[in-house]
Amino acid sequence: YAGPSRDDQPGNYWVNTYLPIASPRQNVQVISSSGPVHGVMSLDGENKRMKWAGENSGISTIHHSFSHEGRNIEFSIDSTLQYQPVFDLSLLPELRATDNVQAEHPKIARLANELTQGKTSMLARLKTIYNFVYDIPAIATSELTDALTTLEQYEASCNGKSRLLAALYRNQGIPTRLVGGLILDEGRKKASHLWAEVYVEGLWIPMDALNGHFASLPAHYLELYRGDEFLITRKGGQE
Repeated sequence: YAGPSRDDQPGNYWVNTYLPIASPRQNVQVISSSGPVHGVMSLDGENKRMKWAGENSGISTIHHSFSHEGRNIEFSIDSTLQYQPVFDLSLLPELRATDNVQAEHPKIARLANELTQGKTSMLARLKTIYNFVYDIPAIATSELTDALTTLEQYEASCNGKSRLLAALYRNQGIPTRLVGGLILDEGRKKASHLWAEVYVEGLWIPMDALNGHFASLPAHYLELYRGDEFLITRKGGQE
């Protein structure tokens, strides 16, 4: 959906969204794509973007249809695998602190160290941090919640919980990335969702601290992008 402008006058608009990419976990096939103008496809790192742009007067509608067939995945982390922080330059983006994933903040560093004290195995460290974040009360909000705010307010939706999980893991030298997509439940409206993936022994392992999926992901989770991004951005009318 795009338009109209605030004063209901014709104006320019653009809509930018991520589209799913087929993978061993999800089979995706495009059925149709339509709008007042043709969309332009581009690659943004590992992600696929579609951008529609044009001039609208009143209401403009954009449709993009695809089929999806997913499968459950579940990982078994060896309980004897010893914890070691990762020093791999290729994984620096997944280890760094950011404005919303404050992995180096003193409050987050202190909590990460308290939770993992005496935990020598990778599984124990992952599970202890995960359990702490999972136990944080869940709320429904569309507002962006960063890791530190989630810790201080001790409540968050999926995006706050996932950022705090990533911050705590990254503080411990465990590469962690954010993954966004949709939960394909019954009905027309699909819930957007954010979860995390940790890098262990050459594998990216999913962690959803909102819905209780540790080292697993259900078939009805549709991955759309990787990174701390927004699923859809748009500009309408004269804005």
